[in-house]
Amino acid sequence: MFLDFKGTFSGISAVVFPPDSAAVLVMLLTGEQEKSPELDAMRIEALKEVGNIIINAVMGSIANILTEHLIYSIPTYYEGPFENLARLKRKRLHDECILLARTNFLVEKLNVEGDILLILEIGSLDALVESINRVMT
Repeated sequence: MFLDFKGTFSGISAVVFPPDSAAVLVMLLTGEQEKSPELDAMRIEALKEVGNIIINAVMGSIANILTEHLIYSIPTYYEGPFENLARLKRKRLHDECILLARTNFLVEKLNVEGDILLILEIGSLDALVESINRVMT
C-alpha cells in the first residue's frame, strides 16, 4: 500500500509486509483459515485497510508534529517487489532518499513484520530536516 504526498517535502509513503506476515495478519483480521477460499478475496481489502490506517497515522503524525500541510493522493494497493514499486512512481530512484522504519506487530503471540517507507523526492530530505530543526528549536 502506498500513497503520494506533496507539500514542503514530497514523495511516496508505503507500508510493506512480507508475504508470510501479510498472510498471518489477514488470517488474524478476518478469522479465516489458511486454506479458506474466502481468504484470497479478503486479503487485498484487509491489507488495504491496514495499510491505509498505518500510512495515515504515520504521515498525519509527521505533518502534525512539524506543523506542515501535506496533500495526499488516494492510497494504492501494490503487490510485488519493492524495486518495481519505486519504478512505477519515479524514473530515477538513485536521486531520491529512502527512510525506512521497521515495525513488528505482536498479536496473540504471533509476530507480524512490516516496513514503513518514505521515499523522498530530490531536496525533500533537506526540507524535512529543516522542518524538524524548526520544531526542535
